[in-house]
Amino acid sequence: MLRPILISLAVLYSTLAAIDPGQRLSLVCYISWYNELGAFNGTRAWKSGGWQYERLAEEGANHPTLRPASLPVNPPPVGSEAFARLNRENARLVQRRMKEAGFDVVAFDMLPMPDYDPKAPLAVSNTPFAHWLVFLEWLEAARDTGMKIALMPDVQNKSGDYPKGRTLSRDEWVKVLGAALDRVENHPALCRLDGKPTVIHFGTDVYYGGPSPVAGAPKPDGGWREVIAALHARKASCYFIADVRPHDLVLQWTNWADAVHLFAPAAPLPFLSEYQRDLSRALTVPLVWTLSPGYYLPRVAYTEPDFARFHQCVKAAVEAKAPFLYTLTWNDFGEDTDIVPSLHKGEQLLTVMRHYNAWFHTGKEPPAKEESVILAYPLALQAALATRSPDWAARDGAAATGERWKAPEYAPKVFYWANLKTTQRVAVEGVGAVELPPGVSMGSLGPIQAGPVSARWNGKTLALPEVAPKGGAENPRFQFVDLARPPAPSVKAVVAATTSIQEDFSAWPSDAAWQAQGRGGWNLSGAPEFELADNPKPEGAHRFSKCLRIRSEVNTEGGRLTIRFAPMTDGELSFKVYSPRRGGNGPPYGYATWSMGNAGGSHFHGDFMEYLDRVSAAYGDQEPFGGYRTVKLGALGSSWHTLRAKWGRDGRVSLWYDGVLALDGVPMRQELGKGLSRLSFGSAEVLEGNRDSDVYVAEISVKPIP
Repeated sequence: MLRPILISLAVLYSTLAAIDPGQRLSLVCYISWYNELGAFNGTRAWKSGGWQYERLAEEGANHPTLRPASLPVNPPPVGSEAFARLNRENARLVQRRMKEAGFDVVAFDMLPMPDYDPKAPLAVSNTPFAHWLVFLEWLEAARDTGMKIALMPDVQNKSGDYPKGRTLSRDEWVKVLGAALDRVENHPALCRLDGKPTVIHFGTDVYYGGPSPVAGAPKPDGGWREVIAALHARKASCYFIADVRPHDLVLQWTNWADAVHLFAPAAPLPFLSEYQRDLSRALTVPLVWTLSPGYYLPRVAYTEPDFARFHQCVKAAVEAKAPFLYTLTWNDFGEDTDIVPSLHKGEQLLTVMRHYNAWFHTGKEPPAKEESVILAYPLALQAALATRSPDWAARDGAAATGERWKAPEYAPKVFYWANLKTTQRVAVEGVGAVELPPGVSMGSLGPIQAGPVSARWNGKTLALPEVAPKGGAENPRFQFVDLARPPAPSVKAVVAATTSIQEDFSAWPSDAAWQAQGRGGWNLSGAPEFELADNPKPEGAHRFSKCLRIRSEVNTEGGRLTIRFAPMTDGELSFKVYSPRRGGNGPPYGYATWSMGNAGGSHFHGDFMEYLDRVSAAYGDQEPFGGYRTVKLGALGSSWHTLRAKWGRDGRVSLWYDGVLALDGVPMRQELGKGLSRLSFGSAEVLEGNRDSDVYVAEISVKPIP
């Protein structure tokens, strides 16, 4: 059992050198098959066509909102130059956000490809890991961002390539990992520890079962000691971090691995702080401390998203002088451990992680710079869950030592996390109120009921996304809001309710108001990039008072406003646009986009180019990246301009600008399908330079043609 061993190793622990806080590294796990590009991620190995974020957006399911502002209609061929360019652009965008949140290293999780032939040329069908070509672009992007990238091999390949699952043998693992390291070991962005390329493995420990590289090999490693020894024996060795489990034999891993971690995102809170503390004292190799925001996988485990998981774990890690902190995960939407900016969680968990990464790096909890009051509460009420919460009291002889690691069962609570400069009161109507002290505090209120949600804080009453009633499939997931940065009222997806829309911006109603008025629904990302504004040029026939302002601000990612309506096979679009031309040398400032399409992508679209004083349109089906046809419509500045388009079930579109025909019955960029159902406006990504820009849109109309 672990407890007696801890006592016997106390003297040994006292001799270990302390880690200087400045050397601490914060890692985050990135799941390659949940790439933000969705169907553009180049996967052959997960779902057919990739992870369908466009479909998820339509259904209101959670998905990443951190994506490049402009995507091609169809995925570029895997391995093509366009594929590399798109994935590198996405990697830069994501890594910059990781860096801002305080992360140092990305552990890039990939499935091994056992049939890889290292003697044959690298090709789409011959790579050591699925998504290897994407991994290479992440390495290249890291040259610019300063992040470090580590290999994270998954334990087996159960995917579209190997539907029944494929376990690798000892020799196959040595072949795949050895060849992968050979290809990238000299890359400057590759993570190195002790001067060696880092491998963070998943599923190494087989004490409780799991794929073994050597059949019949003893526990706890099932033959992984042989794989690690073979990798260490290579001319260029590696720093191997094994994934272990709590049991009587856990300390044996110090004989084989360079370090260990516990990939345990569902772990009860006491396990994260107490067991990892005790294990770190007993080990003679470093422990990479695990941190997770909660967990849900149907019929496997549910662990509630209590913010105390962050606080208590990081506090214990700092007190233990831990060298590494490993957050699980950036983007595992399948197990609800994601912290990436997303539809349901917004930016909230990155705000939390910035605080705790700063604490971990410096060894001192930082004071509040920007105040936050973050609430997490259910998307929908649930009946009793079939999925149980972890109870690990029987593991590692815990019953004999009095240890018990148990997570609470599901309850419809409101969890809160606040970082304040002064004492303040927060009240959630019908749920409860709490007095929040200066600094960081956390806790829960409840229970919460189905229906509208509102909170009062700082003298304001804020309407928040509602809690849906019970019904449908089990879904105990939570939504997150920050009262200091009120959410857009469109956080919850809306089913299209009408066959036409008309918006003059005399008032910018809530999403629910659009439904009540018989209009379509709208969805918003990058909320600060869109706002109701006064008409900047009220003259002539354009004396309306209000309009939509699209801001592209310095040091921001692109946002998107998508208006949805019932599909139209024959329809007409019109809107007015204006921008005060400021000039300049081009992107990344002075730029916004417009697009008309459906869940399958854009059918015709264009750009508002403030720096060139022009509006353009793109059409046709030649992909990708510049292969389609474009046309300049006219000026953007000087006054309001009117863009009008008509399309038909023959798949062709005509477009007028200020009454002048610019496109006459040209083909759209893809098949019409059931019709067009989306109008989108996008703001530019501005991550460098010192300029921002404004584009104004007014009097939007979309209607069917009988």
